[in-house]
Amino acid sequence: MGWLSIWSYQLLCLQFLFFHSPTYSKLCSHDQATALIHFKQHFTYSDEPKFCGASIGPPHQKLKNWKEDTDCCSWDGVTCDMDTGHVTGLDLNCEGLNGTIPSNTTLSLLPYLQVLILSYNPRVIGAFPEFNSSNPLEVLDVSFTGFSGRLPNSIGNLKSMTELNLQGCNFIGSIPASLGNLTKLTDLIISLNNFSSCIPPSLSNLQSVTRLDLRGNRFVGTIPENFVNLTQLSSLDLSDNQLSGPIPSSLSGLSNLESFYLFNNSLNGTIPSSISELVKLSSISVSSNYLSGEPYMFAKLTNLKNLDLSSNNLSGNLEPYLFAKLTNLKNLDLSSNNFNGNLEPYVFTNLTNLYFLDLRAVMACDGAVAFSNSKRGQAGVQRLQ
Repeated sequence: MGWLSIWSYQLLCLQFLFFHSPTYSKLCSHDQATALIHFKQHFTYSDEPKFCGASIGPPHQKLKNWKEDTDCCSWDGVTCDMDTGHVTGLDLNCEGLNGTIPSNTTLSLLPYLQVLILSYNPRVIGAFPEFNSSNPLEVLDVSFTGFSGRLPNSIGNLKSMTELNLQGCNFIGSIPASLGNLTKLTDLIISLNNFSSCIPPSLSNLQSVTRLDLRGNRFVGTIPENFVNLTQLSSLDLSDNQLSGPIPSSLSGLSNLESFYLFNNSLNGTIPSSISELVKLSSISVSSNYLSGEPYMFAKLTNLKNLDLSSNNLSGNLEPYLFAKLTNLKNLDLSSNNFNGNLEPYVFTNLTNLYFLDLRAVMACDGAVAFSNSKRGQAGVQRLQ
């Protein structure tokens, strides 16, 4: 074989490897690259440090590396399908962006976009457009941005959605019942907004959801009984709202629940005894409500690490059996209730992991407040190392 034939053979092998390598990706289309450049033009940058989740630091400024006539699949924050070159993801978390996203944003020209993350850009302003039924979005995170307005009813068309995070925005109005159509959701976080009206019963259709966070809104009415259908829930947060009525006993069917927060509402009645069936619970707070009765239902929850019953109308005797099995407790708040009798030191003997204990105004004795002489109750509040 001559040298020319050998060279031709090697060239053919290189071409085969190049076009059939699993790491090869096509250039993204001109239309998608143009759409991203137009999107970039809506924003300016702020150089001041930004709070990004658990840290404070300079913004990332990925957009500064977006250059025309280059492969947009190589741009910071852009993810592409390795086979087709289609833009499937856009992650602009904590960019320090300033600007307004118009309702006819060029992002609509990215028909294959599955992940859109704009979180921690508080100066990005916008409202949700109408969504069509062919939209492939799976993850949408605009948390801690300036997004506002009402959620369109068409949000129910995002049938592929698995994660929706609207935390810390300025959304108003009621939650559209169509949100219950998003049956693939595993995380629904709409906390710290101005949503109002009742919690729609249609949310009980979200039977894949593991985290449901509705705290810090203005929801009224009662906790939906049919939340019992959310059998995959591990975290339920309804705190800091205006909910009233009793805690539904049906919630005992949430057998996977690990954290449960109802504080700062107007709930009343007794805490249902069926709470004792939530054996995976590690954290529960029902503080600052109008709950009454005795707290015996917590005695069997041996996985509890945090228990906050403060600022209610709870009564009865704090007997040793209530805490005998709660050896994992780290934080216990019983303050501002109406428990009876004197609190003896041995009540907390088994709580060897306890770090924080609040017993302020925990007992009513003939109209007086009484504290025990125990080391953990003497000052009312102790931080235990």
